[in-house]
Amino acid sequence: MPSKSLFDPHTRRQWRHVWLLGVALCAWALVLVAWESWDDYRSSEAQYKRRLLSAARLVTTQFDQILAQSVASVGNIGTELAVRANRNPVDSADYLDVLRTAARYDTQSHGLFVLDDNQLWLVDQNGRLEGRLAVQTRIRAAVASDAGQVLGLPVQTEADGGFVIPVVQRYSLRNGRKIVVGSLLPGARFNELYQRLIISPGLTFGLVRSDGRLLLCAPDATDRRLGLPVNITPDSESTLPGAPCGTLADQPDNGLFMLSQSAQFPFSSFYGVHRSTYTALWQQRLNWRLISLAILGVVIGLFTFTLRRFVRQLVQHGRFHRQMFLTVNDGILLVEKGHVVDANDAACELFGVVGNHELLGRSLAELSPPQQPDGQPSGAHGEELLDAAASGLITGFNWQLRRMDNGTLFDSEIRLNPFQHGETPHILMAIRDVSEAQHYLAQQEYLANHDLLTQLPNRYWMSRRIDSLIAAEPGRALAFLLLDLNRFKEINDTLGHQVGDEILQTLGTRLADWVKTQGADTARLGGDELAVALPFDGQEATLAQVCDDIAAVIREPLWAGNLALELTASIGVAFYPAHGNDAISLARCADIAMYEAKRSRQHVSLYRSGMDRFTPERLALHAELAQAIREDRLALVYQPKVSALDGSIAGCEALLRWSHAERGMISPGEFIPMAENSELIRPLTAWVIDHALAQVRQWLDSGLTIQVAVNISARNLLDADLVGLVVDSLRRHRVPASLLELEVTESALLEDPETALARLTRLHDLGVSMAIDDFGTGYSSLAYLKRLPVQVLKIDRTFIAPLVTSQPDVLIVQSTIGLAHSFGLKVVAEGVEDAAILDILRGLGCDLAQGYHIARPQPPAAIEAWFREHAVVA
Repeated sequence: MPSKSLFDPHTRRQWRHVWLLGVALCAWALVLVAWESWDDYRSSEAQYKRRLLSAARLVTTQFDQILAQSVASVGNIGTELAVRANRNPVDSADYLDVLRTAARYDTQSHGLFVLDDNQLWLVDQNGRLEGRLAVQTRIRAAVASDAGQVLGLPVQTEADGGFVIPVVQRYSLRNGRKIVVGSLLPGARFNELYQRLIISPGLTFGLVRSDGRLLLCAPDATDRRLGLPVNITPDSESTLPGAPCGTLADQPDNGLFMLSQSAQFPFSSFYGVHRSTYTALWQQRLNWRLISLAILGVVIGLFTFTLRRFVRQLVQHGRFHRQMFLTVNDGILLVEKGHVVDANDAACELFGVVGNHELLGRSLAELSPPQQPDGQPSGAHGEELLDAAASGLITGFNWQLRRMDNGTLFDSEIRLNPFQHGETPHILMAIRDVSEAQHYLAQQEYLANHDLLTQLPNRYWMSRRIDSLIAAEPGRALAFLLLDLNRFKEINDTLGHQVGDEILQTLGTRLADWVKTQGADTARLGGDELAVALPFDGQEATLAQVCDDIAAVIREPLWAGNLALELTASIGVAFYPAHGNDAISLARCADIAMYEAKRSRQHVSLYRSGMDRFTPERLALHAELAQAIREDRLALVYQPKVSALDGSIAGCEALLRWSHAERGMISPGEFIPMAENSELIRPLTAWVIDHALAQVRQWLDSGLTIQVAVNISARNLLDADLVGLVVDSLRRHRVPASLLELEVTESALLEDPETALARLTRLHDLGVSMAIDDFGTGYSSLAYLKRLPVQVLKIDRTFIAPLVTSQPDVLIVQSTIGLAHSFGLKVVAEGVEDAAILDILRGLGCDLAQGYHIARPQPPAAIEAWFREHAVVA
């Protein structure tokens, strides 16, 4: 019966359904785009809220730190005046003296003041007395209007609009006099912070006092709302109803602002941007979605039109596809309900039949042997595979088939393609004879895993075997035995390699027969080395018996012509998991044990960790280092440290070098750890301190006063003679203790914290400067660091090198500098390699810098010339 035309009435109705389906798909896509866009908008807003809240918290933390130092300064002033008042009545001279002293140590405040009976004493950050009546009047008025508040309202101190925030505390002196002590925090500091931020549209942040009055606004430091109450009532997500100040204050719907309250002081900080910061990106994404939706509609229309033409082409090409089915090289069977309904000529040739009629109606089981090589019945298993292919679970499998003419079996690779033809499911089965390929692969697999001479498994197979045993039963112990035939080279040299090969073949056969009785595995690793892997019950007696049995197998006489030979073997033993968790580790340990057996002339040696702890080269290097210390064959080079601000010289670090007569320059990272793990660290440290102070004495005699830093180790800190060593060297070279700085790492401090603290305290009492080296790489606590009598903190080079490209490292270094300064420590940055890093460090407030950008380590003469060329000393 001829097929219906593609364009008859029934088909046209089907095409109308296709068009309606396309319209429904477009409508569904439109709804999906609307829902996704709304969810995207809410997600963008929530994400920006989290970012803004984090920024607000950062501003709060920054001001908390500034305010904490100002409150501490004010407290120190008040305490000092109270102490003086207890001794004698205080007057203006006392006020000014205390204020100027405090100003030298207060790096945060713009000025410090004392208000006594309406009389104001005010000094700036340089200790100069502020005499402008207008400024004093404003400060008195601000203090009077904010009685009981720690933070006063902003006060304008400069004609150009500069504002300061008073921080005040009230005190009662012994004679009943009441005074007000305060500091002035400059608002310009937050404008500097604003300039360092990535500016977003409408970016505004500031501070609000707990009573709702605006203290500070950036970037508009002269906002008309300063000092006035503003609305800072947040919702449950800390979101403000609008901007408290700035350009967005009059546009509450256009700004997004978050509030963060200080846990230490009575203020909150706010931070926000114009909503366009995130809505602009959302609008772009919405536009792309709409464009994509329009494209989808066009694509559906074009697809429907193209599909109509394509179906017509399928009908026209049907005959061509049938011809391909008949002439393809692979055997093709068309299967319906498990039976063949069509076959091509290549399939007929595979099965040895003349025409495809001999294959029609047959099942896969009828074309196969009763059982497959793995023991599965061909009938039931074949039906399972075809059902899985019809369900789309598999696309092919390997199968053994049988020729129908002579019953010969052949291996095949079957690829399956299920499809629907009308209402009936079909499977297109492509069959390829892979018997020759399978044989070739099996042969290659055997060659890759076996030794051709002895037919034993090889090293590669044994390695995989051990790893698989460990992976299968990780809790089961395993013994790995490495056998090396003794005097086998003598047999080869005397009787020839052919006889040697015959002996290896015989031994391989004997050993293979023996391991079969033990449930073990054996392999030839190469040359005259054999290996055995077997389960181990933990009993050394059992293992000794196994080794004796193997030795007996090897000792059995071997005949070379009329000559009887008796061989022995050196056996090295390693255990899993005691000596390694993989084949490589076990083989290495067994090899070490085997060489120990050869060295000690024992036939068995169990691996011990001490066998490979020290190499002869390491022992020789240890002895040569001791000799180099005694014979003064070491050298010191010096690397300068300079002020990060103006480049003035602040000192130098002594670095140890060893030029070996035969090996050349040996890295300190190779011989210093070796010395630290032995008794050599004491004479080595004594040598370095003695020569460094001798050099300082030479510089003093030539008119240079340079402080030198020397590294000491954890072993030195635990040495009771360290302090005496330093005192003796200082006295002998007549060097002031202040010109010696000792550097110790964080990790060294933690080995015995109390002993380290005692040693450092004694050295500090002598006047020796102390520094913590490589700060940031250890795990010392802040409480412990605070107790240490140190003056310098050196930031490790791993944090300095990426400053130009890594913002997190900038924050780490900035925080470290702030922490050090809060403890009164100077900060040295190691590893300053270029000017960009130095500029960043200078901006972060780092005190000193050291690195190749400043100068490389140099011998004494060269560094002295460098010092004289850069003659300014900090």
